[in-house]
Amino acid sequence: MECRDAGRGEVGADSPRWLVKSIDYKSATEIWEVDEPILLAAARLKARFRISLADALIAAFAKRSSAILVHKDPEYEALADQVRQEALPYK
Repeated sequence: MECRDAGRGEVGADSPRWLVKSIDYKSATEIWEVDEPILLAAARLKARFRISLADALIAAFAKRSSAILVHKDPEYEALADQVRQEALPYK
């Protein structure tokens, strides 16, 4: 994979703004599917907390997988007692 700065032509991941030139999408794997239990869990979260539907779906998947939700989104703070999470520093 090669990265180039969008404005300066610098190469490297530590350039300030870089674009991915090539990604091997053949190795990508679908890791989840939205099924009825996930939709219902997301709907419950959405109804109970002030979060977007997309955030509710992500949280529902994390909860079902017993995963730690790593994020930079303050909306997830309301779900602290629902989903294990690790908040990254906000901007």
